[in-house]
Amino acid sequence: MPSYLRLRDPRAHAVASLNREVMKWLDEVVFDHLQEDELRENDVDSALLSAIQNSDIVYSEGVFSGKFSSNTSKALREIGAYIHHGKWRVDPAKVPHELIGAFTLSRDKAEGKVTNIIRTLRDISSNMVHAPLGIDLRKHGADILAVLDMQFNKHLEEVPLSLPNKDMVLDQFAKEMHEEIVTAAVDQVDKLAEKLGTLSETGRMDSLFAYIRGAYITSRNAVSVKMEDKINRFAMDCVEEKARLSGSNSYVWVTCHDDKVRHSHRVLDGKTFQWDDPPEVAPGRHCHPGQDYNCRCWAVPVLPFDPKANP
Repeated sequence: MPSYLRLRDPRAHAVASLNREVMKWLDEVVFDHLQEDELRENDVDSALLSAIQNSDIVYSEGVFSGKFSSNTSKALREIGAYIHHGKWRVDPAKVPHELIGAFTLSRDKAEGKVTNIIRTLRDISSNMVHAPLGIDLRKHGADILAVLDMQFNKHLEEVPLSLPNKDMVLDQFAKEMHEEIVTAAVDQVDKLAEKLGTLSETGRMDSLFAYIRGAYITSRNAVSVKMEDKINRFAMDCVEEKARLSGSNSYVWVTCHDDKVRHSHRVLDGKTFQWDDPPEVAPGRHCHPGQDYNCRCWAVPVLPFDPKANP
């Protein structure tokens, strides 16, 4: 009589644990070089001049745009500016010469800052490939295997299982995970530099730090997704190999049963498939749970016998 190995999924804990270390490394090699005090200056007197100096406000042909506080709004009214169609406007002839000079200087400084930041990001990108992660990736892989070993051995008390090529599997995991993290990080740093180049070309210098911070958070998330995908694949590859060693020829596909599950995977939920014949998840693409891109699905191995039955 067949039985089902309902294993506890170790991936969520593994992802959270490794993600903390990877994000710390990424912050240290990237964002710590782009601190807010390097992007802002507060050495001017009035609220309006301060906003201009910090690139919070930009001016072009009688129109002010950017981020306005109550103090800057008051200062704009004092020079005759008014709101029309949602924008602060002023007769160009009424703009004081010192403000025109401040706008020009602010724009030049902002462009210079962006240029320096782009150069810094390019340097980070080129050095990142050779910089050590300082993360024991092999241990993270070993932790996943340890959880799976414990559960398989619990269900198969008379047949202790361990991957015969365990050391090679962990070495390969560490090597591939390192490449995945670094490649994704370099790609995102390069994209951040490209975005800043576009920012400079379009003249959008207002809220520079907020823009960089938002773009960087997006980059962090992209690296995290790549890392999670690699862990998903590794864990399910280990489940498949250990299941085959235990005598399993098939498994039950199980989804996470939430709104994030893609339709092509949802229709596979609860169905049984052979390890040698993975189902089609997209036209021409066949794979097991966890092996499709960013797939969180899980496999419940089916044993052709009951390991608890008396001989």
